[in-house]
Amino acid sequence: MLVSKKPKTYPASYSLIWSMFFGLLFLAFGIGFMLFPYGLDLFNIDIPSVSLYEFAILALATQRLTRLFVYDSIMQFVRDLFLDLKEVEENGEIFIERHKPTTHVRRLMYELLACPWCTSVWMSLFVFGSFFVFPILNLLWLLLAGSAVATFVQISINKIGWQAEKAKKECLNS
Repeated sequence: MLVSKKPKTYPASYSLIWSMFFGLLFLAFGIGFMLFPYGLDLFNIDIPSVSLYEFAILALATQRLTRLFVYDSIMQFVRDLFLDLKEVEENGEIFIERHKPTTHVRRLMYELLACPWCTSVWMSLFVFGSFFVFPILNLLWLLLAGSAVATFVQISINKIGWQAEKAKKECLNS
């Protein structure tokens, strides 16, 4: 009985190997994360504390970087690196069709960049790590945090406007 007909892109064992590899990698990161404080005590390393203000700035900067890479058109070229692109001509106009890759690392990277939760984990690691290692970037994080607040305000205002337009149309149609 045929359930679905899909082209075979790679052997099933290959998928299993990648799943096992990333599962073990995730497990190693989890164990390392849990043991990290003990390693700091062992080597007498002191991590400076982060104030609530700094945490808010870094969290907003992480949100803005995540949105930049996952949604904003200015970073489409980065997402395109991991997509299969095809030029299509319709009615004399040329369009670019974007398709998910079906195999290997490009597919994985695309899936990571298309997922805001996945991307935010890596962006958070980058932002918080660089906060301690490269203090010169703190101005960048402050600018990105301001941009994140502005984005939130703009989206909120748009939502209020859409709701007002919807209520106005409902009032006129009644």
